[in-house]
Amino acid sequence: MKTAEEKGTLISIFKGFVGAERKVKIAVAVGLAGMMLVLLSSFIPTGSAKKAIKGADDVSSKYITQLEDRMMSIVSSIEGVGKVKILVTLENGTEYVYAEEGKSSGERSQSFDQGQLVKSEENASTEKKYILLDIDGTGEQALLLKQVEPKIKGVVVVCEGAGNPVVNQRVTTAVTTALGISSTRVCVIKIA
Repeated sequence: MKTAEEKGTLISIFKGFVGAERKVKIAVAVGLAGMMLVLLSSFIPTGSAKKAIKGADDVSSKYITQLEDRMMSIVSSIEGVGKVKILVTLENGTEYVYAEEGKSSGERSQSFDQGQLVKSEENASTEKKYILLDIDGTGEQALLLKQVEPKIKGVVVVCEGAGNPVVNQRVTTAVTTALGISSTRVCVIKIA
């Protein structure tokens, strides 16, 4: 049988174990909460990311507005069209292609056993970086090679003369020719 002193020691060890286990649970919970915050923060755009998204939206929006205005000017000048409204939709936004410089390296290793090739390995690595320029002391910016305009998804033309098949065909031909799209992407409807 255990003495009171031994029982007291066992109880203090048990309490220490339970207390340590609780501390471990708390530490694990805090660690998991921290990881969740880091994970969630990757989904929230930062200020510069918000500006980039807003800038991309502005560029696409301006492109659509300019395109619609130009198309309205062209279509309204066709005989018999009358009052006209035009809607242009895009498949994607403006794409930017930046200048890059890169390095490639490779290694080849072969293992032989009694003059026979046993194993052959090739490792290749490529490293690419954007070419950065400091323009007017405003900070480094990537060198833009080209800007690819968005692809047009479709065009809707609503006009008074669309009920006339000749006018309808002229409008469709003008839009498809001006934008370089097929007639299946153009809808011409009579205004209500």
